[in-house]
Amino acid sequence: MVKTYPDKLQIIIKNLISNAYRYTDRGHIRISWGKGDRGFYIIVEDTGRGMDEKELSKIFNRFYRGKESPGRGIGLSIVSELVDILNGKIDVRSSPGKGTVFTVEFESS
Repeated sequence: MVKTYPDKLQIIIKNLISNAYRYTDRGHIRISWGKGDRGFYIIVEDTGRGMDEKELSKIFNRFYRGKESPGRGIGLSIVSELVDILNGKIDVRSSPGKGTVFTVEFESS
């Protein structure tokens, strides 16, 4: 069991899925969840354009917009802040041209 705020969790999931959709022209978006080592996890994985290390290091900064980004640069900063508020952990892996994987973990109660 994980005690959390459903409205905040919904915002996290919505932002991660909408980003995956926005940056995946072809291929797939996979969403998975379950019980892991720390507790509950959510993974949003895509085969989109991916990011290099330089871009990846900035994606949680408020108002940072990546190359060709149609957004305002606040979605992932909100995700990061909400994960912190919920005492969770977020990890991101990405490769240019291959896609991105976001993993969010929350400790079990």
